[in-house]
Amino acid sequence: MSATPVDPRAAPPPGAAVPAPPPGAARPGAEAPAAALAAEPPPPLPLQLELPDGGALFGHWHRPADPQRPARGALLLVPPLGHEDLALYAGLAAFARAATRQQLAVLRIDLPGAGDASDLPDGADATAWRAACDAAIDTALAALHAAAGGAPLGLLGVRAGACLAAQAALRHPLALLVGLLPVADGRQWLRECRLLDGRAHGAAAVVADPAEGLDLGGLAFPPGAADALLALGWPAEAPPGLGRLLVAERAGLPTPGLERALARWPAGRVERRALAGLDRWLAVAHHAVADPAALDGLAAAAAQALAAAGAGEAPVAACPPGAVTGGLGLTGPRGAVVHERPWHLGAGGRLAGVLATPADGRLPRAAWLTLSSGAERRCGANRLWTRLARERAAAGDWVLRLDLAGLGDSAPRRPGARGDPYDPQAVADIAEAVAALRAALAEALAPEADAAAAAAGAAASPDASGAAPVGLGPGPGPGTTVPPVGLVGLCSGAYQVWRAAVAGLPVERVALVNPLAFHWTPGRPIDAPPLAGLQVDAVQQAVAAGALRALRDPARWRKLLRGEANLAVILRALAGAARQRLRRPWRALRRAVGRPAPQDLRAELAGVLRRGPRPAFVFSPGDPGRAILAAEGGGLLVRALADGRAVQLEVPGADHGFSRLAARQALLARLGRWMDGPEAAR
Repeated sequence: MSATPVDPRAAPPPGAAVPAPPPGAARPGAEAPAAALAAEPPPPLPLQLELPDGGALFGHWHRPADPQRPARGALLLVPPLGHEDLALYAGLAAFARAATRQQLAVLRIDLPGAGDASDLPDGADATAWRAACDAAIDTALAALHAAAGGAPLGLLGVRAGACLAAQAALRHPLALLVGLLPVADGRQWLRECRLLDGRAHGAAAVVADPAEGLDLGGLAFPPGAADALLALGWPAEAPPGLGRLLVAERAGLPTPGLERALARWPAGRVERRALAGLDRWLAVAHHAVADPAALDGLAAAAAQALAAAGAGEAPVAACPPGAVTGGLGLTGPRGAVVHERPWHLGAGGRLAGVLATPADGRLPRAAWLTLSSGAERRCGANRLWTRLARERAAAGDWVLRLDLAGLGDSAPRRPGARGDPYDPQAVADIAEAVAALRAALAEALAPEADAAAAAAGAAASPDASGAAPVGLGPGPGPGTTVPPVGLVGLCSGAYQVWRAAVAGLPVERVALVNPLAFHWTPGRPIDAPPLAGLQVDAVQQAVAAGALRALRDPARWRKLLRGEANLAVILRALAGAARQRLRRPWRALRRAVGRPAPQDLRAELAGVLRRGPRPAFVFSPGDPGRAILAAEGGGLLVRALADGRAVQLEVPGADHGFSRLAARQALLARLGRWMDGPEAAR
């Protein structure tokens, strides 16, 4: 596989000459000039760091706004755990940009078993996870120290990550430790996860089951292994090599138990600062909002504290020494080795992703593009797509985990704009990614195609015209085809997969996992009640169907008579379903004359089936998308499922976001069989 540029926007490669500071530049450690504070920082460089155990960290290197001047300081960000890692990701990237405008260098990382970092070994317990986290922080700090040009170092830990950062301060001399929205210990963190709204569309934030163990947003520990996590906390005394501690808390909400945890720390080295504008940050990813002014204020405070401890002597490195930008081999599922690398595409590298491929360089059987739900980044809810990508790469496929515009690490369509999971322009992003995948596949196949062409030319006689045979795809030659490309998405990602299929993108397979909508009206809130943002008529049909089934259940009648059922919702649903039935003949007539009504799912399904992308619809029990599809797909769907033009699968025991490990394993097994061949999945 030939190398693809990681990011055309990125900094020069390691070892490139860095210009000296211009005459008149501010002395090291001085207040950053206004021009540097206002400058737009260089784009972050995606990279990987190899760990002592052979695993890999995935991260982003943010250079200061003026990369030709020494940094005022350098920060390593230790992320939060579980679902909070997804929710706070965009805000932490925004903080990193704010810090670079203060002439700080920032390294962001994913912890082991999270995001795009390497997996923990199968069966690893919380003690092994803790040791892996410590090794990861140590490795990242060493890289930061080597890249910082002598600038003072700091650690910023978020939520439970603040406890990990505080423990790291015992092992490393640091000028500054920042606890952002910290918790006092692991027990408090788990308690808050349950008390706060830690559910997104029915997906639990924390699953604690005596039989299954502890599951934190895709990081699963076996039964009885939670003790090391519960014991996570702050050092009883201030680390001797630490300069200052800055605690940033929500205004009016001091951290419970932190006063007791820091009781023996010198008061003169601890500052607790209340930040307004962070109340909405601890929400599900598509609602998580951090006030830019709060992030700017925190970045300024961190820069001031670091600059007071010393000064950088040279500009920071364009890339931390030892970091890799072209990909690393990782141990994937069941010990298989796969290769992963950052992959940016589009104009200026605006779309970010991670490409997983077989490590042995074999030619791919197929290529897949995965899309996450809501505003979650490319690893997916409960890290579904990271796991799927590595399983498929071990089986011989390519998988690109993609962030759509404005989500994850992809640039927004307009400066400062928030990403929209139901963005009507997302199909253009998907088309760009599919084209890039096809081009990379063709390039990978070119050497084999050239060899086949040479062999064919030696064995066959040319025709009368002397013309060469025509290849079947761009790049590969005679008899060589580009492997099929497919799309897989969850929830809003499934919606975008469907819109791409309806638009006729050149893909052979599409899988929609728990779509909540097949059509969308821009501007609607994603999940505000009642049913806003969904196909209201179709959802009402689903509610009505459930109500009609309940009429045969005496227990439901007793519930209704006791006033425990929402009669108004049921009546509205029955009325809406009746209206929808009255519209069906009119829609059928419009289809018959070739002018289907807008948002006609049956007409769209007919078009998709006619053009050839073979759809798979995958549902958790009771997920509303199944009723929507059945109500609007009608007899056409029944016939397509019967003759194999479409597949419908169910994952027993799963919620919408596949919170439980067993449900994730079942989903990946079903998707894997379908990817190997639709017939195997039926």
